[in-house]
Amino acid sequence: MYPLLCRVGDAYVTSYAVLVWSGYLLGLLWLRTQLKHVNGTPAQFWTLSSLLIAAGLLGGKLGFYLIEWRFFMEDPCGSLATWSEGCVFWPGVLSAMLMGLAYKAWYNATHRPRTYLHIADYVITALPLGHFLGRIGCFMEGCCHGRPTDLPWGVVFPKGAFAVEESVAGLTLHPTQLYEAFAQLAFFLFFGYWVLPRVRAAKFRYGTAFLARQGMALDLGGIAKLPILEAGMNMLRSEGVENAMINGGGDV
Repeated sequence: MYPLLCRVGDAYVTSYAVLVWSGYLLGLLWLRTQLKHVNGTPAQFWTLSSLLIAAGLLGGKLGFYLIEWRFFMEDPCGSLATWSEGCVFWPGVLSAMLMGLAYKAWYNATHRPRTYLHIADYVITALPLGHFLGRIGCFMEGCCHGRPTDLPWGVVFPKGAFAVEESVAGLTLHPTQLYEAFAQLAFFLFFGYWVLPRVRAAKFRYGTAFLARQGMALDLGGIAKLPILEAGMNMLRSEGVENAMINGGGDV
């Protein structure tokens, strides 16, 4: 694990930052190769991509402040000034979706009408490709680790790692960051090279990669509950509660 890549004076570059931004770049490069399938122009691609990334970053940062509100309240001005802390995935996804809907409404009002799910199929497929590298970044940083384990593939994060609590530093832990990283890579390969070719061949309907099975439904309210539930789970963990059931209402 190498959380710090290099240092120049008081400034430093972290593995997490490099891998997260590399994930954005990798997802964008793959998405750019698929532009021919959605009949878009390069200008439209870069405009929409820039808006989605900006919205995702803002939502992810706000989600972090919501979940880690105690940490944020210790120095709110410092946190807002540096943006040096982490992000939370699901609020970022929600913000990007809302931006996509806003862009669609603007584009359809000022240009020719276009559907949303056709483009969303490709955007949502690029997401796990970028998130794959992001989770590798989490592993390098030491955040988002799992519980102690005696399994042979457990990992030990050394003391002094950026995001490892003192209580578990030196213990053998589940590398949950790697579990999710390779699951995200599998999702990308499945959607990108099995589902999307069948969408293009009209064997599946548009939106199949976005909502993986016909008849499934996912609304913005359901997505918005996820960071709230995560905040609740983190609060219970901080109080020493190891097992609990949280009812988010509806189907959550």
